[in-house]
Amino acid sequence: MHWVSMTDRFMSGWGKSQDQINKLIISCYNYSEALIVKENADNRSDMEDIKIHDSKPEFSDRYMVQYHGRDEGGYESWFEEGRFDPAPKMTDTQVKNAQRNFMNIAKVFEKPTGAITQRLHDSAITERFTKFLKLQNSGLTAKQIEEFTFKLTDAEKISILSKASSKAPLSRELAEEMQRLFLKVYGEDAYRSIFGYKDPPEKEQWVKIWGDK
Repeated sequence: MHWVSMTDRFMSGWGKSQDQINKLIISCYNYSEALIVKENADNRSDMEDIKIHDSKPEFSDRYMVQYHGRDEGGYESWFEEGRFDPAPKMTDTQVKNAQRNFMNIAKVFEKPTGAITQRLHDSAITERFTKFLKLQNSGLTAKQIEEFTFKLTDAEKISILSKASSKAPLSRELAEEMQRLFLKVYGEDAYRSIFGYKDPPEKEQWVKIWGDK
């Protein structure tokens, strides 16, 4: 038996590896397999400090160690020659941005939206995720993308309410909120053309609807 150890830079320092270095160790039946695994690891941008061992390596508590074999789900491909195309190693900044973006995706679905109904909450998540995907190629940093993703604009709130209303009629407070936002964003003429000559709602909400209020 041989083992190939490597440091997973992407998984280090957060999640289950909070304040630790994530060390991935893949067991191989023979040295030939170990060479293939090492070559594949060398080609990955997120792996470094890659070594072959002829005995099972052990590490201190400074490391979060995960052991895997070729028959475990997701690791079979590591034993295929040339499985990963050569890629330049990630810089520290690139690693941090990748980690933050990954955590932001989780936040999109986990972070409360402040919406008062499940239907509105689901629509808000859809709006957040759509915005997050659009911002990925915007040239912004991961931190900036996070700030923009979770701060809903008035126009985005209108879109969320509109999508929610397409599934079922809105409650009184939600219908009034959509009118209020529409008037604020598009002006009185557009408001009158859409909602007729109905008197606009009060300027301020009387029920808390959004998490940023």
